[in-house]
Amino acid sequence: MTTRAKIATLSITALILCGIFSFVAFYKIDPVLLAEFSQELHNKNIIEGYEKKAHAGDPQAMLNLALAYEKGKLVPKNDALVTSWRKKAVEALEKKANEGDLETIFYLGLAYQEGKIVEKNDETAFEWYQKGAEAGHAPSQNNLGVAYISGKGTEKDIEKAIYWLQEAAKKNLQKAQSRLCDLYHRGKDVPKNVYKAFEFCLASAKNKSTRDARLVGLMYLNGQGTKTDKVEAAKWFTIASEQQDVQSTYNLAMLYEAGEGVEKDLSKAFQLYKNAAERRYFPAHLPLAYMYEKGNSPEHYFAAGKLFKYLASHKKNPYGQEAKQHLEELALACRKIRGDDLPHKDKVAPCLIAGTASDPHGQFIVGYLYHLGKVVNQDKSTAMEWLLLSAQKGSLLGQTLLAKLYHDRNSSQIDLLEAYAWSILAHEQLPRNAWEATALEINHHIVLVLLEENLNSVQKEQALKRAEEYRKKYETQKTPP
Repeated sequence: MTTRAKIATLSITALILCGIFSFVAFYKIDPVLLAEFSQELHNKNIIEGYEKKAHAGDPQAMLNLALAYEKGKLVPKNDALVTSWRKKAVEALEKKANEGDLETIFYLGLAYQEGKIVEKNDETAFEWYQKGAEAGHAPSQNNLGVAYISGKGTEKDIEKAIYWLQEAAKKNLQKAQSRLCDLYHRGKDVPKNVYKAFEFCLASAKNKSTRDARLVGLMYLNGQGTKTDKVEAAKWFTIASEQQDVQSTYNLAMLYEAGEGVEKDLSKAFQLYKNAAERRYFPAHLPLAYMYEKGNSPEHYFAAGKLFKYLASHKKNPYGQEAKQHLEELALACRKIRGDDLPHKDKVAPCLIAGTASDPHGQFIVGYLYHLGKVVNQDKSTAMEWLLLSAQKGSLLGQTLLAKLYHDRNSSQIDLLEAYAWSILAHEQLPRNAWEATALEINHHIVLVLLEENLNSVQKEQALKRAEEYRKKYETQKTPP
């Protein structure tokens, strides 16, 4: 079309639109009604197009009409016309199939197998698949093989199933290759044969099967059906991972972490583990947690603690059991922390991880660090949040320091009541080491004595009630030493 012709066409279109809008404005026609009218006209044109093709013998148009009358969107629902057009479509398809059209033969097999446009009939489906298979149609050969495996529409016959699946696989049909890969790999219905499995898995993987790309990677990794080749394993895991196969992402991460088949790259391994974990692939959480633990910042340690805590909550899972045991080891290491260790993030790392995973002494250390401004930025409010968690679980150190911070803040009467209540609870415990003994002594002189002197009898009674409430409320949360 020339430029002049295009300009003329656009001008005419603009004039028509102006005319329509002028007509609507002059006669005050509701634009919504006009839109509905336009939609009805559009729907009518679609149906007329289907009918024209259907009357010319197009089975797809007949099926489209049947679907339209079934759904009731383009035209009102009409069950009789649904049945009529489907019947005509099947007749047209059978006529075309009997003329030797292989795609139509296959489609009829599917139709009788699925039972959507005709009544389900496995025997008839088998007959159509057999006709297509004998004529060399690969999809029909595949489905015929599947029918022989399942015994639907015919007697179960594994030998014939393998024959027809192999015929389809020779024609490079991925579905047939994948099914043979699965049969020989699992050893179900046929004797397990890792060499044949590898042959068909590799063919299927080359035909873009994500699952089989992962399987080929595993076979190269483990030397199953082929020689061990970790470079090839990494290659196929990469292909599958790029196709969003989360297990391959995890497998690839392990190779990058170990430097097997690829150059060692912990940063790459970390990102791959993180990607797999974010897609809720459970095994990826544990190595990711360990990598966070090896990090060099409090943020990494907090992230590790969250992951270990999540894993440990799955007690019956092997990953959960390992996480639980590791957290117990970290909690023991945290109890050995002393004052000189506090400025060193690598030494307090066990506490930051265990504390995030709800260990009371770890929570105390985290709160103490926020209070002092060591390893983490000083934040009194955050310090009190962590100390409260620790105190609620029965940590004597957490209770005494929390009481002191409430006393020092003294922003309201409630702060003093809280300080007194937590001091009472702390002094109900016996110190287990010098640190706790010193904490109780300081609390007695700096907090408890001053509060005893400055609180009246009503306030003391309120504080005692508060202590009793906390004692009952948090009894079940206490963690044994």
